[in-house]
Amino acid sequence: MAKKVAIIGGGWIGLQVAMNLEKADPKGEAVEVTIFDAKKHFYNNVAGLRLCVEPEFIVKAVVPRDQALKRSKIIQAEVETIIPDGPALKLKARDEAIPADFIVLATGTRYPFPGKVPWWLGHMAAGRMYQKIRDRISRAKKIVIVGGGPTGVELAGELCEFFPEISTTLVHSGDRLMHTYHGVGKDQVLKTTTTDKIQARIEKMGCNVVLNERIVIDSGGKTGLAAGEGDGVDDSSMAAKETETFMQDRTEDLKAESGRTFPADLVFYCTGTTANSDVYTNVFKVGEGNRVACDEYLRCRLADDSGSAPAVYAAGDCCLSKFIDGQHTGKS
Repeated sequence: MAKKVAIIGGGWIGLQVAMNLEKADPKGEAVEVTIFDAKKHFYNNVAGLRLCVEPEFIVKAVVPRDQALKRSKIIQAEVETIIPDGPALKLKARDEAIPADFIVLATGTRYPFPGKVPWWLGHMAAGRMYQKIRDRISRAKKIVIVGGGPTGVELAGELCEFFPEISTTLVHSGDRLMHTYHGVGKDQVLKTTTTDKIQARIEKMGCNVVLNERIVIDSGGKTGLAAGEGDGVDDSSMAAKETETFMQDRTEDLKAESGRTFPADLVFYCTGTTANSDVYTNVFKVGEGNRVACDEYLRCRLADDSGSAPAVYAAGDCCLSKFIDGQHTGKS
């Protein structure tokens, strides 16, 4: 009898796990794969920042998942929690648990729109919101990006490519861009030569990069898209809520802890990525960025420190591949 594999999350890593299992079992005799995801479509979040400057690209950024899978089932539902013994999972608004032989957590990370699209937002509404953000960008004269991680660097590149006439400054608290971005393996981060090349590239595009400056977050402007900037009542409220921690119209200069000031009429805050941990926070041990702590086999560590769940695994951005004495030794 085929083993039942439940994958929670239908993003990049969830789809990849399903496709790998299909490839390893071409006849579907060994495994029966089911993906649980609240989203109706696959959102290519990597394209989210491009959509801020090219909203029409959304037709390529939203893809039906069944185009990538041959036999795996997809259930559009929100998972409430995991039951390690069994194992099993429980869906919201459903009493009975769904058993499985193996569970893979592939919940990924959360980030304010437009970096990522919330699960409940349809692609047409998202497209309208991206258009509003582009309209806001086009009216700006001086833009400051706070945070020099992958999101801030990518956004800087998109802005400089599509709006070279706008002054774009990226302010980062570290001594080099993406200085805390982990690669695969123990204590592995991007090499200085790599981050230097990244900085040189966006500077060549016209971005002014400022390092070792930490911006003081204040209320010197209006955050997000204002209510009334969406098309209709629903879009209006969503636009205000989903962008309030990402973008800000400025009426005053930004200030750094050092006292240095940065003039801007539009600011993007590219900080604060955290894992989607709602389904496992009270069940498994959680580490940096709300990521689930795993052993060397990527099995999830139980919250009471009694060991690992024998049939529950984690993969991708929600996973800390090892958790020893309170410290992770690499991200999966």
